[in-house]
Amino acid sequence: MAVNLDVNFDALRAAWGDVTSRQNATNWTIFNFEANGKTLKVKGQGEGGFSEMAGQLDEAEVSFGAFLIKGIDDRGSTVSERDKYVAFTWIGENVPVMKKAR
Repeated sequence: MAVNLDVNFDALRAAWGDVTSRQNATNWTIFNFEANGKTLKVKGQGEGGFSEMAGQLDEAEVSFGAFLIKGIDDRGSTVSERDKYVAFTWIGENVPVMKKAR
């Protein structure tokens, strides 16, 4: 199955840019497919962290996304904070078997 990224390319790119930008408070984004099952779209994004993002995942959908975590290395006199990104695939419990196979 070929995924169509062209239709929503600007929105997809902007959502990823929001998560990866240090000037933006957005810390998660979720993508899923439009009704045709081939066109990827932005489902949502937010600033509320993992809990907010997890609340947006639907048991009847296949979704993809990423969220930001902060890696903090505290070595006494030096504290280093680094951005780390976690990418994931979500396949809800109620997704039909044939849709899971795609």
